[in-house]
Amino acid sequence: MRHTLLYTAFLLLITNTTMGQNKVPQNSTLSLSIVPTELFNPWDGSAVRMALEYSFSKRLSVTLNGGSYLHHQPDFPDWSQKNNINGFIARPMIKYYGQGRQFRRKHRKYIGEYEGQYIGMEFLYKRQTYDRDDSVATATTPAYDKIYRMSRYVTGLNFIWGDKIIYRSRIIFEYYLGAGVRYIHSTNNLSSIEENGLLTGENHGDIIGSVMRATGSYYAPGISIGLKIGYKLL
Repeated sequence: MRHTLLYTAFLLLITNTTMGQNKVPQNSTLSLSIVPTELFNPWDGSAVRMALEYSFSKRLSVTLNGGSYLHHQPDFPDWSQKNNINGFIARPMIKYYGQGRQFRRKHRKYIGEYEGQYIGMEFLYKRQTYDRDDSVATATTPAYDKIYRMSRYVTGLNFIWGDKIIYRSRIIFEYYLGAGVRYIHSTNNLSSIEENGLLTGENHGDIIGSVMRATGSYYAPGISIGLKIGYKLL
């Protein structure tokens, strides 16, 4: 949560500085959003994420997107949480809006002002540590429960397509999807004997559990799907 507070303070500082300027460049906009879909993420754990987007022109903008992971929430489903998690995530992105922005503005009806479809390039950096509880059996001991600590560092590059609508000139609804590649470096504090003795397969976890306890350095595909809800400040 400390990372969330620091990140929020940073975003508010930028917002206050920008809004305090006497002149705002023509066609420039500033908006602040939350990403509610990250509260229930079975692959990555529940997280609080915010996004600050600044448009330099009608076509080009940059987004600072990031936040931190939530410790166990009793009202959240277990499948969306990692035990005793710590860490943060940062996803800065450059967006390019297409011609659809101007066309749909002229033909808007009930939903309000249409901001447009965009394509974007997003850089990902993530650090997290969390606990796992698995069964271990070795040549000299029967199966027993073992709680151990995982550490994971992820960098990646995603290509995003999205669509943004501004309702009554202020309220923002944005949905997006994308794909890319990630480089993952993951370790745990098990001994080599214990790690080799981790029980997998039937009655010993599912696909998500297998991903959460995987160790080593490797590349993996990345998929991004989400929704943002925000407010247009400028």
